[in-house]
Amino acid sequence: MRILTKSRRVKQAFRTAWRRLPPEDRGIVAGFVRWVQADREWGLGFSGELNPESAGLYPLFGVDERPAGILFRLTVARLFSDAALIGIAAHELAHARRAAAIGKDWNDAMRTRYGQEERAADRLAMQWGFSAEIHIKDEERRRIVNPQIERWSAEGRIARAIYRRDREQEARFRVRFGLSSEQDEADQVKEK
Repeated sequence: MRILTKSRRVKQAFRTAWRRLPPEDRGIVAGFVRWVQADREWGLGFSGELNPESAGLYPLFGVDERPAGILFRLTVARLFSDAALIGIAAHELAHARRAAAIGKDWNDAMRTRYGQEERAADRLAMQWGFSAEIHIKDEERRRIVNPQIERWSAEGRIARAIYRRDREQEARFRVRFGLSSEQDEADQVKEK
């Protein structure tokens, strides 16, 4: 498993949770999860709404049905304490352990019973000895993280960040493929 992030806090939390896993479960998860990384951007759900998750287990599409990766969303994860980040890492590792047991089509199976899977991942992480960290994660989510995300959403801060990211991605795309910008096109029309 490769850790593909520069975030010191995410790496430390993940490594702490990883060392505390029971050896049998660690072996199963190691055969299932290929990478751990962090994204600095706000995530959007399938319907385009804000995805407030701090981390998630994602399938590696196009490879085969088994391997997965854990993605931390730094925009949200940064709002949690170090202890809560360990709880988040343990929770995602528990998802991976459960997904490995499901096998083929694990992602569809887990998404259809999302609420049950969230509770089951927390229970498994607590069985592994992460009760304190799971409780801290849940308390901080309720008391600190969700209210902060709501404030930023109401202020338009998140929408502006997403808009800025989209404009930057579009500009990089245009440069990469030699496309002119809309302003360049408008200037060319004026010249004719």
